[in-house]
Amino acid sequence: MMFSELTDEQWRLIEPHLPSPARTGRPRNDDDRRTVNGIVYVLTTGCRWMDMPAAYGSHKSIWERHKNWSQDGTWKRIMDALVSKGILDGDHRYGIPLGRQLDRARQKGGEKIGYDGHKKIKGTKIHAAVTQGSFPVIVMISPANIHEGTKLIPLMNSISIETGRRPRKRPKTVYADTKYATPLNRFYLDKKQIRSQIPDPPNKTKKRPGRPRVFDNKGYHAVRYNVERFFGWLKAFRRITIRYERLPSTYLGFVQLGCITILLRRVSR
Repeated sequence: MMFSELTDEQWRLIEPHLPSPARTGRPRNDDDRRTVNGIVYVLTTGCRWMDMPAAYGSHKSIWERHKNWSQDGTWKRIMDALVSKGILDGDHRYGIPLGRQLDRARQKGGEKIGYDGHKKIKGTKIHAAVTQGSFPVIVMISPANIHEGTKLIPLMNSISIETGRRPRKRPKTVYADTKYATPLNRFYLDKKQIRSQIPDPPNKTKKRPGRPRVFDNKGYHAVRYNVERFFGWLKAFRRITIRYERLPSTYLGFVQLGCITILLRRVSR
């Protein structure tokens, strides 16, 4: 992906959600817009912080700002605001395909690292719920040895889209692959009155008692690719493809910033 700085329209959408400067202490010398452009440069190119162009300021200060904004939830607030704007403007059809991505081998140690025995790779999984337009709604990370099916309920519980009235916390339909076809997940979706389009595992032999579930195989395959398309966009950010961050919060911050960049290109059209 080619790096490009924030446009005036994109900056107008981000600026209100950034933390205000502290009233006491030493004033900040860095311009927030220049700082965000520097962080996006590192995210897109995958370079080391010290290799970032000096035009964006001190690499130590910008790294510190990224760490703080990742830990205090600034990137998540911006992402949530853009998701709400996109859905309110009619840019997204509100159905939720679920999916996950496993990053490649890392070069440093850190938290939330595990070994995936199936793919025989060490790393971190990215879990995401996206709209039917392939735009992210919520993202999470976990060690690679955590099964994807255990993240459906946390993802659903984390969805809260501001609409000006009551926040929207439940999609009408959830599309997911067989990894999410657990009895607990199905019970949760039924209790929340969310329609589930999740195929049964091919090795399942025991039939469910009662009326069989309605599964739209054609509609499922027409929607399921959207989550793969989202991860294709996300992999274009080199700092996400290979995890160098020891702190899981700073890595998740990069993932959220990648989602923000994807959303900005849609919402600011």
